[in-house]
Amino acid sequence: MWRRLAATFVLIGLQTAPGLAAPKPVEAVFVGVQGDRYNLNGARGTWVLVNYFATWCGSCVEEIPTLTKLLGDGSRLHVVSITDEGLSPETFRAFSAAHPVPYPRLDVLAGSMPRDLPGTILGLRMRPITYLIRPDGVVAKRFVGGMDPSDIAFVTAATR
Repeated sequence: MWRRLAATFVLIGLQTAPGLAAPKPVEAVFVGVQGDRYNLNGARGTWVLVNYFATWCGSCVEEIPTLTKLLGDGSRLHVVSITDEGLSPETFRAFSAAHPVPYPRLDVLAGSMPRDLPGTILGLRMRPITYLIRPDGVVAKRFVGGMDPSDIAFVTAATR
């Protein structure tokens, strides 16, 4: 909880600091180690949740049903989950079979993580980190840690 609170204060300070440039659209193509791809640019015109997860992360596994539910009736939302663990194909397939999702999930090449969507908070590689991206490609909000009911309400309200 304290990490989430500290990260929120840092983000508020960064978002309200004078002299910052206007937000720009995120441009990214996630390339999986198996050659699969997800083009974030191709999702323009719709809301997108980019969810950084890890197979070892209990909170990440716990929020899979929440992310799936957000895709429910009337949603104008795409979800993509990415990890940069460099898993063997067998390990990634086993995790995916044990925790299936109706949205793309990729184990991306470490060098293809987008700079506009950092997978770290103050240099710490935490999981989960989730970004809500507006239809114009600009980040609307970053969620650090497992999504709580107020986060879910925010996403639901924005994407309906």
